[in-house]
Amino acid sequence: MASASEPPFQRRFDRVIRYLLVGGGVTAFYTALAVWIHESRLVPDATVASTIAYLVTQPIAYLIHQRLTFPDAAYPGSQWPRYGVMALAGLAITAGSMKAISVLGLPFWVGLLVGWVCIPIANFFVSAMWVFRTRELLSIEGRDTKA
Repeated sequence: MASASEPPFQRRFDRVIRYLLVGGGVTAFYTALAVWIHESRLVPDATVASTIAYLVTQPIAYLIHQRLTFPDAAYPGSQWPRYGVMALAGLAITAGSMKAISVLGLPFWVGLLVGWVCIPIANFFVSAMWVFRTRELLSIEGRDTKA
């Protein structure tokens, strides 16, 4: 239950705030890993470097989102396969945008930027409505959302 000292806005949008914080951390980790893999020349191809970073990041993202962003979700056994489908769709978008950026001769960071914008917005709604199947979209069920 939320404490009375928490602002009503925070209680009402608790899930969104958590998603932004967790997602920001996961995105920072993905970005650092992709840049390191690419710039260190371990994998000089930007698309492959981005794909490796994405594949490493997704299990971590799932576990953190399951525990912090969607703690009120039921049926944890069925979440991982649905998350996997969502992650594969995100991988296709990430790899496709990175390949397009590479073919167009644009800098590596432009491809990262596409992933920073497109993936999190879509994933929030898909996660809440399909992967974790929460009853409340913006707030965490069981927390007092009344002002």
